[in-house]
Amino acid sequence: MITQVIKNVMSDAENVAVYNAPILQTYLTNVPFVLPDDENVVKEFVKLGEMFITKSCEKLGADKRTRPRLGYGRMKIIEILRFIMKEDVLNSKELVAKTDNFFPILFNLVKQYDMNNMLHNEVIKILEIALSEPEDSLLNKAVLKEQVLVNFIAEEWQEDKKIKAGDSVYKSRKGYIAHVINLCVRLRELGETNQQIKTMVEGTPSYT
Repeated sequence: MITQVIKNVMSDAENVAVYNAPILQTYLTNVPFVLPDDENVVKEFVKLGEMFITKSCEKLGADKRTRPRLGYGRMKIIEILRFIMKEDVLNSKELVAKTDNFFPILFNLVKQYDMNNMLHNEVIKILEIALSEPEDSLLNKAVLKEQVLVNFIAEEWQEDKKIKAGDSVYKSRKGYIAHVINLCVRLRELGETNQQIKTMVEGTPSYT
């Protein structure tokens, strides 16, 4: 049954995916996930895990101009991603790390839906999972890759200064700016024990 639910969440039919995403999220968070001894079944689940992350990235590549609201189903997909990463279900941390566009897609969502606080909270939780991983882990390296994270923070920090000074096209502060400020603080904290983060922060002039 659970395999079919996972497949349904990945369905291109919007109504099918939206209906099944909350079911999958409820199942994962309430039923202990234990793989059977059958090797063929294990392989099927691993393949499903890979497909789920890939398909999730496709579904989360949303554009506010064509999709004014992110939608309940997509929010549930983000919650599922956060949960399976936290619990490392089916080696999800490694699978996410190997998905090149995973974190850029999350940052784009935050920018697109700048007043969606539920989205911002979930994205921050996912970032915390990745940033808290050991420095030599694939996931930690992935979230810091090509300085996408620190550039996002620096750009938003500078834009907020312009907004407050009245020099921006935006009339009001972004809904996620408090998260950006907290990320600044968090990166400095993590930089005390993670040399890669420390070097990245210190090497970005606009960060300060």
